[in-house]
This record gives sequence, structure tokens and C-alpha cells, in this order.
Amino acid sequence: MRLVIEVADSSIEYDREIKLPLYAQAGIQEFWIINLSESKVEVYRQPQTSGTYVSRTDFSRGETLVSLAFPEVAFDVDSMFG
Repeated sequence: MRLVIEVADSSIEYDREIKLPLYAQAGIQEFWIINLSESKVEVYRQPQTSGTYVSRTDFSRGETLVSLAFPEVAFDVDSMFG
């Protein structure tokens, strides 16, 4: 699998501490957390078998996000939060 997207409000710590290591160990190339409480998208890339990701980039309102899995599609971060 190349991309997993989680939408998080009260589950943000669970997504970071439990799900993120599992996805990295499984080799998920890209993991996004749509962080509702902070109005940003956390993008994790380059999974390691140790359960971490090498890269984390945060995208905020006004920015555009392009997935490695689907480079032909651009996502407007504003549209993710209404």
C-alpha cells in the first residue's frame, strides 16, 4: 500500500503513537494525519522497519499538498478543513 490517510481530532495521540509505527513497519510509503484540532496535515514519508518515518512535513491552510502515490493530483489543504 502506498498511502494511508487518517482524520484525527481526539485520536491524534493514538494515531501518532500506535498507528504510525504499525504503518511504518508495514512499509506504507506515505501516511497522512489530517489534524482537525490544529488545522494542518501531517505527512510522514520514508518508512523504516523500526517503526518510524524518516520525514515529517506539516502542511497548513493556504498550502498545496501532492502525494508521492498520486503525483498528478494536488490537494488544497484549505479544502480539507472546509
